[in-house]
Amino acid sequence: VVVPTDGADPQAVVATLASVTAQRYPDWTLCLTGEALPDQTVAEAVTSAVDSRVRFTDPTSGPCGEWVICLAPGDLVHEAALFAVAEVIGRSPEVAVVYTDHDHVGPDGLFIDPHMKPDWNPDLLSGMDYFGVLTAYRADLWEAHAGGATSAHEVALNATARLNATQVVHVPHVLASMWVSGDGSHLMPP
Repeated sequence: VVVPTDGADPQAVVATLASVTAQRYPDWTLCLTGEALPDQTVAEAVTSAVDSRVRFTDPTSGPCGEWVICLAPGDLVHEAALFAVAEVIGRSPEVAVVYTDHDHVGPDGLFIDPHMKPDWNPDLLSGMDYFGVLTAYRADLWEAHAGGATSAHEVALNATARLNATQVVHVPHVLASMWVSGDGSHLMPP
């Protein structure tokens, strides 16, 4: 799991860190990536987590494992999220991309506006990035397509361009949440 920290709100990074360290699935690594030194709040949260699976890395270093999930600071993952993703990967070795449904957290802290996604639909993906918050890419796909990409949508398009329906799997459960401002802008088309 990769979380970029440069210029991020330290409290948002800490919230994401807490949701990842609460995972029931034990086999993960959280890479907090950034060129700048970590904020004191983030450094203290990592130290207090006392978890060897959490580390600071350089943004140019390669993936921390065989699969990559990039979360934005403030994204939250359900405690069973990584189990659900790992179950799909273990059941279907041909899988290259796994994505889940997600919802939003409003300014009042309430969960709102679930985004229930379709199964793999390359035509829909060409028009909008419906993968969203929790998307896992096989590390070789991530390395080949994330480096020069300017957006998550570009990564999704390029990484899936030569994949078939058995290689892109949708987990139909809300397993991640992203914070929103509450003005409804997250509901507008990109």
